[in-house]
Amino acid sequence: MVWDFEQHSFLYRMLRWAQHQEHGVFITLPSVDRVANAA
Repeated sequence: MVWDFEQHSFLYRMLRWAQHQEHGVFITLPSVDRVANAA
């Protein structure tokens, strides 16, 4: 799977945002996995 810079930056921002959420990580990570698998 090839990641371009924009995708990587987008996922990085999502993960950074999730770190500031009480339970965001548990919601964001599965969503990222589904998107990555679908790509």
